[in-house]
Amino acid sequence: MLNSTTGIAPVSPRADLYDQIKAKLGRQLPKVKRIPLIALPAAAACLLVLFALNLRAVSKYVNTSSTTGEVSTETTVEDIVDYYDLGSNNVGL
Repeated sequence: MLNSTTGIAPVSPRADLYDQIKAKLGRQLPKVKRIPLIALPAAAACLLVLFALNLRAVSKYVNTSSTTGEVSTETTVEDIVDYYDLGSNNVGL
C-alpha cells in the first residue's frame, strides 16, 4: 500500500500561471455599486419601527410577568424534577 505512490511525479503549476496572475493584478478593479441615498431614509424608518416594536414587546412582557409574579431568575432542583417529571414514581429511572 505504501509503495503504490512510488514513481509519481510531484504536481507543478502551468508554465503561464505566473504571467496570468500578474496580468490579473495589473487590471483595474470594477467599480463598486453604491446604494442610492434615497434608500437611506427608508432603511432608517424600518429600523425605527423595529426598535419601537421591540420596546413595546419587552415592556408588555415585563408588565405581564410582574403582575402575575412569574419572573424568577433562579431555577431549583425541585423545579427541574417537576418540569421533567423525574419523581420517585418513574419506573425507568
